Amino acid sequence: MPVLPLSGVVLAGGRSSRFGSDKALHELSGRTLLEHALASLAGCAERFVVGGDERYAFAGVLVVPDEAPGEGPLAGLATALAAAREGRVALCACDMPALTPTYWEFLAVRAGAAVVIPEGPDGRPEPLAALYSRECLPLVRAALAAGERRLAGWHDRLAEAGLERVIVPWEAVLERFGGDLFRNVNRPEDVPPGRP
Repeated sequence: MPVLPLSGVVLAGGRSSRFGSDKALHELSGRTLLEHALASLAGCAERFVVGGDERYAFAGVLVVPDEAPGEGPLAGLATALAAAREGRVALCACDMPALTPTYWEFLAVRAGAAVVIPEGPDGRPEPLAALYSRECLPLVRAALAAGERRLAGWHDRLAEAGLERVIVPWEAVLERFGGDLFRNVNRPEDVPPGRP
Protein backbone atom coordinates (compact mmCIF):
# COMPACT_ATOMS: atom_id res chain seq x y z
CA MET A 1 0.00 0.00 0.00
CA PRO A 2 1.46 3.40 -0.94
CA VAL A 3 2.14 5.87 1.86
CA LEU A 4 -0.16 8.84 1.44
CA PRO A 5 1.24 12.27 2.39
CA LEU A 6 -1.60 12.72 4.86
CA SER A 7 -2.04 12.88 8.61
CA GLY A 8 -4.82 10.40 9.34
CA VAL A 9 -6.91 11.63 12.25
CA VAL A 10 -9.85 10.04 14.07
CA LEU A 11 -12.08 12.35 16.11
CA ALA A 12 -13.07 10.48 19.26
CA GLY A 13 -13.84 13.21 21.77
CA GLY A 14 -17.63 13.04 21.70
CA ARG A 15 -19.79 12.05 24.64
CA SER A 16 -21.56 9.13 22.85
CA SER A 17 -24.80 10.29 24.48
CA ARG A 18 -27.02 8.72 21.79
CA PHE A 19 -25.11 5.44 21.99
CA GLY A 20 -25.34 5.11 25.76
CA SER A 21 -21.73 3.99 26.27
CA ASP A 22 -18.33 4.80 24.78
CA LYS A 23 -19.00 3.93 21.14
CA ALA A 24 -15.33 4.26 20.14
CA LEU A 25 -14.70 1.11 22.19
CA HIS A 26 -17.78 -0.77 20.95
CA GLU A 27 -16.80 -3.98 19.15
CA LEU A 28 -17.94 -4.67 15.61
CA SER A 29 -16.72 -7.83 13.86
CA GLY A 30 -13.97 -8.37 16.42
CA ARG A 31 -12.55 -4.84 16.43
CA THR A 32 -13.61 -1.64 18.14
CA LEU A 33 -15.15 1.13 16.05
CA LEU A 34 -12.01 3.15 16.73
CA GLU A 35 -9.83 0.34 15.40
CA HIS A 36 -11.95 0.21 12.22
CA ALA A 37 -11.45 3.96 11.71
CA LEU A 38 -7.70 3.72 12.33
CA ALA A 39 -7.45 0.78 9.92
CA SER A 40 -9.03 2.89 7.18
CA LEU A 41 -6.17 5.39 7.66
CA ALA A 42 -3.43 2.72 7.52
CA GLY A 43 -1.96 4.17 4.32
CA CYS A 44 -1.38 7.63 5.82
CA ALA A 45 2.11 8.88 6.68
CA GLU A 46 0.99 9.36 10.29
CA ARG A 47 -2.10 8.53 12.34
CA PHE A 48 -3.43 9.88 15.61
CA VAL A 49 -6.62 10.20 17.61
CA VAL A 50 -8.01 13.52 18.85
CA GLY A 51 -9.83 13.27 22.16
CA GLY A 52 -10.39 10.33 24.43
CA ASP A 53 -7.81 8.86 26.77
CA GLU A 54 -5.06 6.22 26.96
CA ARG A 55 -7.60 3.45 26.19
CA TYR A 56 -7.65 4.84 22.64
CA ALA A 57 -3.91 4.38 22.05
CA PHE A 58 -4.25 1.22 19.94
CA ALA A 59 -1.01 -0.23 18.56
CA GLY A 60 0.98 2.78 19.68
CA VAL A 61 -1.20 5.35 17.91
CA LEU A 62 -0.82 8.70 19.64
CA VAL A 63 -3.80 10.24 21.43
CA VAL A 64 -3.79 14.06 21.21
CA PRO A 65 -5.90 15.88 23.81
CA ASP A 66 -8.64 18.01 22.31
CA GLU A 67 -7.68 21.71 22.60
CA ALA A 68 -11.27 22.58 23.50
CA PRO A 69 -13.02 19.49 24.93
CA GLY A 70 -16.79 19.46 24.54
CA GLU A 71 -16.78 22.21 21.91
CA GLY A 72 -17.71 19.95 19.00
CA PRO A 73 -16.10 18.58 15.86
CA LEU A 74 -14.82 21.93 14.57
CA ALA A 75 -12.64 22.23 17.69
CA GLY A 76 -11.44 18.69 17.02
CA LEU A 77 -10.47 19.70 13.48
CA ALA A 78 -8.51 22.67 14.86
CA THR A 79 -6.62 20.32 17.19
CA ALA A 80 -5.95 17.92 14.31
CA LEU A 81 -4.65 20.63 11.97
CA ALA A 82 -2.41 22.09 14.69
CA ALA A 83 -0.93 18.69 15.60
CA ALA A 84 -0.52 17.31 12.05
CA ARG A 85 2.97 16.82 10.62
CA GLU A 86 1.70 16.45 7.05
CA GLY A 87 0.23 19.27 4.98
CA ARG A 88 -3.21 17.69 4.77
CA VAL A 89 -5.38 15.87 7.29
CA ALA A 90 -7.65 12.91 6.46
CA LEU A 91 -10.33 13.44 9.09
CA CYS A 92 -12.87 10.82 10.10
CA ALA A 93 -15.21 10.09 12.96
CA CYS A 94 -14.72 7.05 15.15
CA ASP A 95 -18.18 5.76 14.23
CA MET A 96 -17.76 5.23 10.46
CA PRO A 97 -16.53 1.61 10.24
CA ALA A 98 -17.01 1.16 6.49
CA LEU A 99 -14.29 3.64 5.41
CA THR A 100 -11.27 2.01 3.74
CA PRO A 101 -7.67 2.92 2.82
CA THR A 102 -8.76 2.94 -0.83
CA TYR A 103 -11.29 5.65 -0.03
CA TRP A 104 -8.57 7.97 1.30
CA GLU A 105 -6.45 7.28 -1.80
CA PHE A 106 -9.50 8.22 -3.90
CA LEU A 107 -9.73 11.61 -2.15
CA ALA A 108 -5.98 12.26 -2.00
CA VAL A 109 -5.52 12.48 -5.77
CA ARG A 110 -7.19 15.91 -5.64
CA ALA A 111 -3.96 17.51 -4.51
CA GLY A 112 -4.47 21.24 -4.98
CA ALA A 113 -7.60 21.83 -2.92
CA ALA A 114 -7.59 23.05 0.69
CA VAL A 115 -10.73 21.01 1.39
CA VAL A 116 -11.82 17.83 -0.41
CA ILE A 117 -15.25 16.83 0.83
CA PRO A 118 -17.58 14.16 -0.51
CA GLU A 119 -21.32 14.38 -0.77
CA GLY A 120 -23.37 11.89 1.18
CA PRO A 121 -26.39 10.04 -0.20
CA ASP A 122 -28.65 13.00 0.65
CA GLY A 123 -26.45 15.40 -1.37
CA ARG A 124 -25.11 17.17 1.73
CA PRO A 125 -21.37 17.27 2.50
CA GLU A 126 -19.82 14.55 4.68
CA PRO A 127 -17.31 16.65 6.67
CA LEU A 128 -16.25 13.72 8.88
CA ALA A 129 -14.85 11.80 5.91
CA ALA A 130 -12.89 14.59 4.23
CA LEU A 131 -9.44 16.08 3.64
CA TYR A 132 -8.39 19.43 5.11
CA SER A 133 -5.21 21.41 4.43
CA ARG A 134 -3.30 22.89 7.34
CA GLU A 135 -3.79 26.23 5.52
CA CYS A 136 -7.35 26.09 6.87
CA LEU A 137 -6.30 26.38 10.51
CA PRO A 138 -6.61 30.20 10.79
CA LEU A 139 -10.10 30.04 9.24
CA VAL A 140 -11.15 27.23 11.55
CA ARG A 141 -9.89 29.10 14.61
CA ALA A 142 -11.66 32.29 13.48
CA ALA A 143 -14.90 30.35 13.04
CA LEU A 144 -14.54 28.88 16.53
CA ALA A 145 -13.92 32.34 17.99
CA ALA A 146 -17.12 33.50 16.27
CA GLY A 147 -19.09 30.72 17.98
CA GLU A 148 -19.28 28.26 15.08
CA ARG A 149 -19.16 24.56 16.04
CA ARG A 150 -20.24 22.76 12.84
CA LEU A 151 -17.62 21.31 10.51
CA ALA A 152 -19.17 22.74 7.35
CA GLY A 153 -20.21 26.15 8.71
CA TRP A 154 -16.93 27.90 7.90
CA HIS A 155 -16.50 26.70 4.29
CA ASP A 156 -17.91 29.92 2.81
CA ARG A 157 -14.76 31.67 4.09
CA LEU A 158 -12.47 29.50 1.94
CA ALA A 159 -12.99 31.48 -1.27
CA GLU A 160 -12.42 34.77 0.57
CA ALA A 161 -9.04 33.40 1.69
CA GLY A 162 -8.16 32.22 -1.84
CA LEU A 163 -8.49 28.56 -0.91
CA GLU A 164 -10.24 25.95 -3.05
CA ARG A 165 -12.88 23.47 -1.95
CA VAL A 166 -13.56 20.41 -4.10
CA ILE A 167 -16.83 18.58 -3.63
CA VAL A 168 -16.80 14.95 -4.73
CA PRO A 169 -20.27 14.01 -6.04
CA TRP A 170 -22.13 11.21 -4.28
CA GLU A 171 -22.50 9.38 -7.59
CA ALA A 172 -18.70 9.04 -7.85
CA VAL A 173 -18.49 7.72 -4.28
CA LEU A 174 -21.44 5.36 -4.77
CA GLU A 175 -20.04 3.92 -8.01
CA ARG A 176 -16.66 3.20 -6.46
CA PHE A 177 -17.52 2.22 -2.87
CA GLY A 178 -21.23 1.39 -2.61
CA GLY A 179 -23.98 2.98 -0.59
CA ASP A 180 -22.88 2.04 2.96
CA LEU A 181 -19.51 3.82 3.00
CA PHE A 182 -20.63 6.67 5.26
CA ARG A 183 -22.82 4.56 7.54
CA ASN A 184 -22.67 6.00 11.07
CA VAL A 185 -23.03 4.03 14.28
CA ASN A 186 -24.68 6.70 16.44
CA ARG A 187 -27.02 4.41 18.41
CA PRO A 188 -26.90 0.73 19.33
CA GLU A 189 -29.58 0.00 16.72
CA ASP A 190 -27.22 1.34 14.01
CA VAL A 191 -24.90 -1.64 14.50
CA PRO A 192 -25.43 -3.89 11.45
CA PRO A 193 -27.56 -7.00 12.21
CA GLY A 194 -25.56 -10.10 13.08
CA ARG A 195 -22.42 -8.06 13.70
CA PRO A 196 -21.94 -7.35 17.42
